[in-house]
Amino acid sequence: IQRNVGASPTESREQVVTAGASSASTLASEAASSSALVAGLDKSVLQ
Repeated sequence: IQRNVGASPTESREQVVTAGASSASTLASEAASSSALVAGLDKSVLQ
């Protein structure tokens, strides 16, 4: 992992936290959409 020489530790830490939060929210939304898809498929199969 390369670090920016001019970046202060707090700045780089905030960038890492922001990147982790955005990826976590993306994973959560993907999981929600996929589970909704599965629920819809289950309903159509049951009907």
